[in-house]
Amino acid sequence: MKTFKRILIGFLGLLGILFVISMFLPSTFKVERSLTINKPADSLFIQVNNLKNWENWDPWQKKDPTMVNTYLGPIEGMGATHMWTGEDGKGNITILQSISPDIVIYQLQFEGFDPMQSRIEFDAQTDSITNVKWTTEGDMGNNPIKKYFALMMDNMMGPDYEAGLRQLAN
Repeated sequence: MKTFKRILIGFLGLLGILFVISMFLPSTFKVERSLTINKPADSLFIQVNNLKNWENWDPWQKKDPTMVNTYLGPIEGMGATHMWTGEDGKGNITILQSISPDIVIYQLQFEGFDPMQSRIEFDAQTDSITNVKWTTEGDMGNNPIKKYFALMMDNMMGPDYEAGLRQLAN
């Protein structure tokens, strides 16, 4: 019985330490990747502004072949919505602002998480070379578990953004 009490006290102590540490962790996160692509800004903008076109380059489409897509509202631009369900979960994207050929701002939400603000920016270097920057920012609130999750967002989403940008370049 003494061993059980020691294990229980040790476990509760560890949980307490993790909780106290979480109070000092940031609740916000930012994931950002960019790539210079040998395509004009307007053709890249069309691929992002039309949510059905995401099937051509979206990294999560490739990762989850069971994904079922549903589109609501306009097919492109402000108000366009893409909802998905797959083995990795559910989520949705809604375009909040679309300024051709410079930027698409959208809200991204995965089931069980608060909405995140995302944007894909197109900075034309020449008529045929564009720097594309993909950014997502979010706030996990004061939930200690979500604050630890915020620390991992760049490692979790960053490689997918890199893959998506490479696909967009093809």
